[in-house]
Amino acid sequence: MLKRFFTPFKVGLVFLAGIIAAVVMIGRLGSRWGDGEATYVLHAYFNDATGLAKSSQVRIAGIQVGEIEEIKLVESRARITVRIRSDIEMFEGVPETAGVYRDGATISKKLSGILGDYYLELTPGLQ
Repeated sequence: MLKRFFTPFKVGLVFLAGIIAAVVMIGRLGSRWGDGEATYVLHAYFNDATGLAKSSQVRIAGIQVGEIEEIKLVESRARITVRIRSDIEMFEGVPETAGVYRDGATISKKLSGILGDYYLELTPGLQ
């Protein structure tokens, strides 16, 4: 008699623990990147933003240093707003002729995996 009660009770406990674990993991994954850290915002313009999404990663040398905050159409180009950690410095490069700089910061779209997900690769440039 007692055995008939404890088996469904144990199954129920395991099921409840699974639901609690799933809720905790979804809460952690859903939290915003950079909360509690000092960050700043940059804007980049792309002719093609295919595969990029809000919360996609921004990386330097394969390490996440930020994320995409917003993707917006401005005239006929995509304006990507990214939030970057404040300890990452961007450099405009070496000035050459009027208004032209060489070896400055760049950002490019890279394929993350075979599913078509993309991330942004950031190169800080030279001082």
